[in-house]
Amino acid sequence: FLIYLLIEFLSVYYFFYKTLKQNRLKLLYFFLILFTCLFIFSLLYWSKSNSLITQGINSVFITVFVFVSTFLWFKDVFGDLEIPVLWRNPKFQFIAGFLLYYSSTLFLYISSNFIFENKNLIFSDYWFLNILATFIFRMILILATWNQLRK
Repeated sequence: FLIYLLIEFLSVYYFFYKTLKQNRLKLLYFFLILFTCLFIFSLLYWSKSNSLITQGINSVFITVFVFVSTFLWFKDVFGDLEIPVLWRNPKFQFIAGFLLYYSSTLFLYISSNFIFENKNLIFSDYWFLNILATFIFRMILILATWNQLRK
């Protein structure tokens, strides 16, 4: 599952690398170096008993990266006022999907080890939130891609 997180981060990183303005590249490089260090650290200390913790740490970092990059994108868009109707912009639709998915699953990934080890809680009930968030996220991405292809 750590390879999935690596691919996930690289995909989101590439999207924001192509989306954000050139003056934001130093911050993106900083996040890339920080994630690389965190990922290597996670690989070194990964074991079956703490796999959910290492995945949670990486997921929280990706969420923070998405929040910061989204904030910078909104700052650039509202600073330039270049997009007349925000909802019709495919980049906004992708970013809205990222925000919805990562904000709805943040708590789940942070507490997944606790939920899994606690015998009074049923892990599958909480994991349904992840399935629902993933479904909504993919639907938004499909609609954004379709909108992009239509233009």
